Amino acid sequence: MDLNFHWKTFRSIFLQCYQNDRKTLEPLYVVAEKNIVIAVFSDTEDFSDWIGSSYYDLSTAFPQRNLIIYPREKIDHWLQTSLLQSHFYDQMLFLREQAKSYLTNHPQAFLGTSEKASFAHARIHESISSEHFLLKALHSWWLKVLPEYYGIYLELTENKSFLDLLIIIQGGKVVSFQVPDFSSISKTSPPSLGERMKFLKNHHRIPIQGISLSFQKWKEWSSLENPWNQIVRELKEKNQKMVPEYFGIELLIRTKAFFGRSRN
Repeated sequence: MDLNFHWKTFRSIFLQCYQNDRKTLEPLYVVAEKNIVIAVFSDTEDFSDWIGSSYYDLSTAFPQRNLIIYPREKIDHWLQTSLLQSHFYDQMLFLREQAKSYLTNHPQAFLGTSEKASFAHARIHESISSEHFLLKALHSWWLKVLPEYYGIYLELTENKSFLDLLIIIQGGKVVSFQVPDFSSISKTSPPSLGERMKFLKNHHRIPIQGISLSFQKWKEWSSLENPWNQIVRELKEKNQKMVPEYFGIELLIRTKAFFGRSRN
């Protein structure tokens, strides 16, 4: 199946939407050779002017930020090894695991200035380890009841605009993601969710679950470690659309909520 990977939309839906709501400033991730900054990364800011400077100078200039320092040789090795993964999303998961493992075994990689080191180290480690609640569920015990090969079509609306994305899952892993082209259905008016789902099912020949809800509600769920109880309430109040309305999908969500509540 030939699918285009639409990383920008995937990132907006599964990675950025809950990170932007954090109250604490995100750390700066630094690639360094000896103590010289080779690269520095932040989701929302440009720190490229600091390339070539000492990371101690960077830390002094931004005392409210925490720095995570990774040696250039480690990054180069991880990037080269990541090419063995099947596609970009798997590469990202591989690099995240390497970064988490390195931080666990090398506490000196953390350069804390604004908080107590032990607390900030634990918080940043948790941030690197985190995974979106839906992606995490796909390779949980859901594997035993969901098909081997299927899709999820997400539509997130905000005022009169929306984001949409089709993700294809095989064996609990995301194997591709794309923004579908529905221009062949209608060039004048947006097709309904039901029409889009019919088109996707006929085009891809796999089971596909369509979900439509507000982007604000999605951001709210995504900011929580366990949003399943809230999702169950939304299902009762019919504040989102699911096409087709499979009872089995709702049962999975309710079971997830029950197990999450029973652990607390």
